[in-house]
Amino acid sequence: METRTVYGFDQIILYSNQHFTQIRNSLPVEILKAESYKFDIESFRTKKKSKYQSAITFSAPTDAFLDTLNQHEECFWPYCVGKVEFAKDTPYETKQEAVNAVDETLKTIRKKYSAGSIFDGFESKLLPYEKRVDKYLDVDSGRSDGEKFYYDVYARPSKTNGKPLYHFEWRILGAGLIAKRTEPSVKNYLKARIPKDEKFTYERLGRWFTEVWNNKAPESDDMNQLIGEQFASSCGIDLDLDNPLSSWEHLEAWVNTNAKGIRTISDLIMFDIRTLMDDMEDKYLRYERIDTDKLGKWLCDWTRRRKFTEDEKFEMDLSVNHFLTGNDIRSPGQLISWFKAEKKRIRSKAGRRTAWDEKILKRNASWFLVKI
Repeated sequence: METRTVYGFDQIILYSNQHFTQIRNSLPVEILKAESYKFDIESFRTKKKSKYQSAITFSAPTDAFLDTLNQHEECFWPYCVGKVEFAKDTPYETKQEAVNAVDETLKTIRKKYSAGSIFDGFESKLLPYEKRVDKYLDVDSGRSDGEKFYYDVYARPSKTNGKPLYHFEWRILGAGLIAKRTEPSVKNYLKARIPKDEKFTYERLGRWFTEVWNNKAPESDDMNQLIGEQFASSCGIDLDLDNPLSSWEHLEAWVNTNAKGIRTISDLIMFDIRTLMDDMEDKYLRYERIDTDKLGKWLCDWTRRRKFTEDEKFEMDLSVNHFLTGNDIRSPGQLISWFKAEKKRIRSKAGRRTAWDEKILKRNASWFLVKI
């Protein structure tokens, strides 16, 4: 079956200096509820002293939702974007197909410089962050390590039509970290839409500034000409008749200096989630598998040998199966976590180390991983 992946925001939280009752009375709450899966305004309390009084939480917002909220920004200003979940959903005909797609990902994915965890259905029900009615609690889900920046992958019914989905999301918490992690994607998005293959004119520059930078409706050619001239003058971008491409390069340099990550609702409106997901995958994700042949040789102390009898191969396979099953290792990330935990245990224990202890200390998990 051909599937179509959809990109969007999942949950977003804004923190405001205004009191939640004042915000609630000022916003068109019913309209906002109708344009999102969930919308709530509540008092914000934290153990640490904070200047923010309220939390505005919403999930799966439509474009109309973000436009409406942006139009009423003064009702909760000043504020910050405190949490964003960027999601991609791939629909399937059946729940089992979505679950199988998640299982394939969990076997190979991990965040670079990190490990990760897989939670079975029963364990998921015991974890506070897994207590959601919008996911299947009887199947496996997974996430990378990290408290403020991590991925989450699981199967769930769609929030809009109830169909089974393969759901992958990046979660970023904290205004500063959100701005930092999204800035490269903002710059890539803006620079990719600079029309370098076209001759540089102030009209084309004005069109880019209006439709791409400000994410507004197209203007007339004359208005774009005026906007382009004013923008170029204020930013020091000159029209180079001898080398028009250099003018676009000046604009690219300006973007590198001035473009920032997500800080406001307006930034959310113009943000290209697919660009971020692609950037994140290239920068932060690794897809690997456990080399069971290497692992079997290591477990059986046959690392120097190259040829094996059928009985020896069977013994290696059996050793690998007992090792992985006995230690609940189902992914490269979990193998990394196991080695880290075992090395920590060995180094902290008193008394003589066993041969098995020494064997573990001499080997890193990366030795058993193959990039795919």
